[in-house]
Amino acid sequence: MIGEMKSPAEIVRENPNCNYFISASAGTGKTYTLTSYYLGILEYWEKFNKPDIVDNILAVTFTNKAANEMKNRIMAEVRKKMDSNDYWKRVYSNMSRAVISTIDSLCRRILVEQNVLAGVDPNFTIISELKQMKIIDNVAKYAMEVAFQVYEGVDVRFSPLLPIERRSRLEKYVDDLKQNKEAILNFFEKVGDIDKVRNYISNVVKSWRLELNNSKVSERLLNVLRDAGESLKVFRTMCLIASELYEAETLDNFEYDFKGVLEKVISILQNPDVRKHYQERFKYIIVDEFQDTNDLQKSIFDLLHTDENYVFYVGDRKQSIYRFRGADVSVFVRTMSEFENRQKKQPDKYKILSLQTNFRSHRKLVDFFNHVSEHAIFKREIHTGQSSESEKVYYHEVFRLRYPELYDKMHFLEEDISTSNNQGADEELIPKFEFAGAENSHRVVFINVLETIEGSDYTEALLVAKAIDELVGKEMTFFEKEGGILKPITRKITYKDIAILSYKLSGVEEIYREVFAKFGIPLYVVKGRGFYRRPEIRAVVSALNVIQNPNNNYNFVEFFFTPFVEDVNPSQSFDKFKVFHRIVMKAKELKEKIGTYSLFQAAKELSAEDSLPKYVSKMIELIQKYDELKYLLRPAEVLKNFIKDSEYLRKLAKFDSAEQRLKNVKKLLDQSTEFNRQANSFLELTRLLEKISDLKETEASEVSEENDVVRMMTVHASKGLEFNIVFLVGNNYSERDEENVMFPLDDGGNGRYIYIKKFLEKFVDKIDIRGEDFKELLKELEAEIFFDETELLRKMYVAVTRAKEMLVVLKTTDRGKNSDGLTANRVFERAPLGEFGIAVTLNSELLQKIKTEFEGRTEKTTKVGSVLDEELIKKQIEDYSTIAYKRYVSPTLLYNIVDEKADIERIDQISEDFAEAGVLMTETQSYALDPSATISSKFERLIEVSPELLEGKRVHRKLMSVNKYSQLEYLVETKQVPEAILSAKVLKELFSCDKVLSEWRLAKHVQYDGRRYVLFGVPDKVFFKNGKIYVVDFKSSYLKEGSLELEKYRFQLQFYMHLLKDFGQVECGYIISTQTGWVVRVEKPEDDFEEEIFKRIRLFETSEVSNIW
Repeated sequence: MIGEMKSPAEIVRENPNCNYFISASAGTGKTYTLTSYYLGILEYWEKFNKPDIVDNILAVTFTNKAANEMKNRIMAEVRKKMDSNDYWKRVYSNMSRAVISTIDSLCRRILVEQNVLAGVDPNFTIISELKQMKIIDNVAKYAMEVAFQVYEGVDVRFSPLLPIERRSRLEKYVDDLKQNKEAILNFFEKVGDIDKVRNYISNVVKSWRLELNNSKVSERLLNVLRDAGESLKVFRTMCLIASELYEAETLDNFEYDFKGVLEKVISILQNPDVRKHYQERFKYIIVDEFQDTNDLQKSIFDLLHTDENYVFYVGDRKQSIYRFRGADVSVFVRTMSEFENRQKKQPDKYKILSLQTNFRSHRKLVDFFNHVSEHAIFKREIHTGQSSESEKVYYHEVFRLRYPELYDKMHFLEEDISTSNNQGADEELIPKFEFAGAENSHRVVFINVLETIEGSDYTEALLVAKAIDELVGKEMTFFEKEGGILKPITRKITYKDIAILSYKLSGVEEIYREVFAKFGIPLYVVKGRGFYRRPEIRAVVSALNVIQNPNNNYNFVEFFFTPFVEDVNPSQSFDKFKVFHRIVMKAKELKEKIGTYSLFQAAKELSAEDSLPKYVSKMIELIQKYDELKYLLRPAEVLKNFIKDSEYLRKLAKFDSAEQRLKNVKKLLDQSTEFNRQANSFLELTRLLEKISDLKETEASEVSEENDVVRMMTVHASKGLEFNIVFLVGNNYSERDEENVMFPLDDGGNGRYIYIKKFLEKFVDKIDIRGEDFKELLKELEAEIFFDETELLRKMYVAVTRAKEMLVVLKTTDRGKNSDGLTANRVFERAPLGEFGIAVTLNSELLQKIKTEFEGRTEKTTKVGSVLDEELIKKQIEDYSTIAYKRYVSPTLLYNIVDEKADIERIDQISEDFAEAGVLMTETQSYALDPSATISSKFERLIEVSPELLEGKRVHRKLMSVNKYSQLEYLVETKQVPEAILSAKVLKELFSCDKVLSEWRLAKHVQYDGRRYVLFGVPDKVFFKNGKIYVVDFKSSYLKEGSLELEKYRFQLQFYMHLLKDFGQVECGYIISTQTGWVVRVEKPEDDFEEEIFKRIRLFETSEVSNIW
């Protein structure tokens, strides 16, 4: 039998010219075996003196870190052989070009190499997560708008600049919606929330576009319940529209996300010549972490693999825990079955091996892993009450009967049994958990808590902190390698020996931070709470919201209760609620007198009366100041200066964990340049930040992971890592049964069905659950449900197998809100510990004693030191203090111009502000469907601007990037701007200039009627040619001579020329229609033009006052 005497690593090294499928349980030397295979290839080709074989080996894994580690290991082994002969020296030199990468990098490499065939720019970019999120949010909104327009019988118009094929597909989707109009309203009513629909669409566009294109609505579903089926057809069509628009914004501009790159590569590899090129190039294909692949990724390996080259798959189905990112454990299991069949037919070419010797963990731990895997985690669970073998009914019985081989391989197999390389020592020192009343010691400890204090998370944090406090400094026998041999070493336990693993961090992380701070335990949270959800960052977002619209009461209240509205001097304080109550009463008083009034206006009145604390009055003044400055400064400048002027950093210094909070704010400031790139105006920035909290941005760290700290992370983040002592917490957590979108395989296994989990339940009153069709329908969905529900089991296996020396499992009885779902606690209960560990139980009296001790402690973390260094702050934040507080006046403000750059120039939104200020508190973005409302009114809050203006803004952005006439011609040639613009012949002359500036922000200080103003404007293009200045403004509207709109634009252009007089000789200006190319020449203003501006200011301020009162 293969491998009876030799290890799998020896087998693959001695015989590299073979296809291997290797199952590798946790800690069994997977990377070592993979490295041995790679070296075996190099050793085989040494006989032929072919060091360039490196170019014929493809090694793929799923993280950059893993790819680098793999390459470093291989190079270290090659380095050892360099002295033997010249071959290995050349191999080492060639390793710099070895293809050892993630699958994303591989696909990108292929796309660059085949750019001509693929029709892409070889310098294409990978879209940033921030920009991707922004685009997806927009296209999801737009897809829903299209559906509502179809329902109301409104003509749907798409941009004429879209490629013909894309446009025709979109028009077909619109026709599909027209055939199914009634189902549009039915779908939205059944979901019940527009926001939820938008999230569904966004998720599909981001993660499931390829599956969507290959999907359909199940005919069986249409037979069982036509209403549900037709509703899902509408949903699918909306997703296709959003997907098409997303690709128009990204792929058509040579910007790709990784999903797009994958799709393009699969398409390229369908070409026989290209496929043959890569099949011949890669003689060996090595895939690490194979359990993390999905069908699409596997299809790339299938396309590359032939009878003339070899694949090497290694992974562990028990550790497939990335389903939420698209990984499909069934791919691993099906491939295993394929290899079994091929091994029977070609035993010399296909082999299946298992790695079963655990090199990571102590024997006592490995025995526990085997026990809990076989009898709990991967046990075939039988429904209770069965009296005989023939009557046994298993959980997921439908899946078992439909996919018997898959079902068997998803549960415990004989090869899952591991043996330990670490057999322990005759005498080992293991500390007891004396605080919990433990009489014995063991390397596996379960701490059972019968009652909790202030919830299970707080109780567990308290117990873990107490246990760590007791463990650190005590001696324990560890097993460490010396000269490649494991030896027992007795030493003191340190913080860095310990890791805390949790199934989730949301809602838990802050509790552990607080508790550990009081115990003085240094804690490093790996990939902790989303950076943008940190309270000190949310406070900044609320400040920006109130600057954007101070008269919105919701914005004002949210901001008022942040640290911004605090005194810098901690010796003074005030009762915020009393002050806030005073503002509310003032607002009511003013409302009774004059009608609508906002809290911000009430606060201004109180401040003027000197009825507010000075530091509250100062914040009111700052809001007013930056409400106007936001139109002069770039968004990031407003952010930086408001933080500086408000002394926010000093205010944060009063709070616990101040250093951490301050570093997070400074990280936000570091990122502000990116905000300038993604947000053209302050309004766009606030909208962007409202969505940005979904990003997985990690916070700034107060301590390094390499320091002597306790590390805390999710089970997902722990994958591939190992720790001496592991605390597993949150075992009472049950994942919510989310209504997520699914794409189960169809009956033929070639396509997909589209389905929303739990969607059928909304039609329960119309379903015959006893009908055969309904039972068959459930079978279609059973596989997805099975894989979802078994994900927790695989996470449990990953969690427990991270431990090298000791595992501590916390079990609390409080199961919280999700008590009906499967929890790790319930799985552990299937297999009593017995000889495999010890369990200690804490009663309420002991727990209360620990809590009393905790409450008597004071926080031991260090307070702010160099973080608040004045020089650092000065360097971090640019100083705009020289900008005086004045009123900023732009032509957009004076003439109420609504065009492509209104967001940049609009100074005053007072009428809009007051329209929103009618209530004290409003729910944020709640779009629950109101049956009494029309479709239009339901949707009007969702759509920000008209499609025409959106298209105008898009063209305007493109034109702002143009600095040469040839660039303009390129935009026309690639249909990014209308062809008609080239008929504006004056542009060709102007672009032959000495210098051109785009969106130049101009400002001029003036004084009028005893008041100070800043005249402010942003012309599209300013050309310097032959000592003269020319100004151009582009308009997307159809210009008409004599129209009021054209008169406004003339005034706007003359306003710009007036501001430019200080920079040189102004010749004239041009208004150019981007739709028709029509040009209107505008002469420079007369010398008394400033009087015309003052006249407009008088008119504006008079009308403003009358509107307010």
